[in-house]
Amino acid sequence: MTELLAKSQLFLGRSGSTTIAEVTALGLPAVYVPSPNVTADQQTKNAQEYVDQGAAIIIKDEDLTGQTLVEAISNILENNEKYQEMQAASLKAGVPDASQRLYNLVKENYNHNECKDNNLTPWQQKHLEYQKRKAEEAKKEKKANQPKKVHFSSPFLKSLPKTEKNFDDTRDEAESAELLEEGFETNNEETQSSEAPIENEKIIAQLEQLSQENEYEYEEEQIKRPSRFSSLFKGSAPLLKKMWPALAIVVLVFVGSLYLISPLSKISTFSVSGNANESSEQVALASGIQTSDSIFNILNNKEKIETTIEQKFPRISAVTINYHFPNRFEAIVKEHTNSVYVKRNNQTYLVLNNGYVISLTQLMQLSLRNCQFYKILMMKKLKLL
Repeated sequence: MTELLAKSQLFLGRSGSTTIAEVTALGLPAVYVPSPNVTADQQTKNAQEYVDQGAAIIIKDEDLTGQTLVEAISNILENNEKYQEMQAASLKAGVPDASQRLYNLVKENYNHNECKDNNLTPWQQKHLEYQKRKAEEAKKEKKANQPKKVHFSSPFLKSLPKTEKNFDDTRDEAESAELLEEGFETNNEETQSSEAPIENEKIIAQLEQLSQENEYEYEEEQIKRPSRFSSLFKGSAPLLKKMWPALAIVVLVFVGSLYLISPLSKISTFSVSGNANESSEQVALASGIQTSDSIFNILNNKEKIETTIEQKFPRISAVTINYHFPNRFEAIVKEHTNSVYVKRNNQTYLVLNNGYVISLTQLMQLSLRNCQFYKILMMKKLKLL
């Protein structure tokens, strides 16, 4: 939208506050048509401020016609002096650096709030320190109340590599504790003996072996333990193999029913292309297709609809109705070319390339019928019928 406004010479549209801000930031003269559906007629008040500054003119919604619109635009674009005056007034009223101003304001308020602590009274400073200290104490208390993992520590385990092993089995934990106690006792008794290093190595080896056994048992238990879903569907595989055709049919019927009751099964738009002499509205009415018709009904009667259109319009040689996913149809029309005009008995006839002869009276009737069809269609759209 910004690129389009930058390439424009004049703005024509509603007068919302954001719209006016964009228009005046670019210095465009404007013709505002305030919306009558706004509370307290706010758009008229917005536009009137810039009309008073000479940057725009107002056309009321009830006064908007083709003639008033052309007069307003011509008075601006054809009068170079007035156009330049309105352009200068629009630039003067605009705020092109609004974003920078907003940034500076936010930055100024942020810096002001950041420096507030330096302007506190002694009592306020102490109160702020008290609040910070209470927050730190609450954080420490929360951390202290969290459950902690229990780890066995021993001087004999310092040389072992760090591993993430959990002893879930109570029996294994008891054995580990007994071994650790034996290690402590052995260490105390044999500190004066020359065989202490050998005993320490034995204890470390026993601990490693015990941890490996616990790990293997835990993995085997996890492998053997059946999952909830496997136990739920255990023994149902043969039954599912027999029932899957019926289940597939039920799913297809369900999905098909949803599609039939959904708007996707009804035609949404019907367009006509390739027509030069016959109007799209007339072809659409002649086809008998309505937006509430089922897609399948149109597909089944496609050839019949094509034949009906060809018979009603002699200048149409062929019609092809194409389906576009999900619910659009298009009629591609191929018309006969005008071969020659023939005048006979003071009457002029049009001879098509297929030899079909149409009098000027028939051509006028066809044109009149086009106008009548278009009028009927427009009256239906306006809910006048």
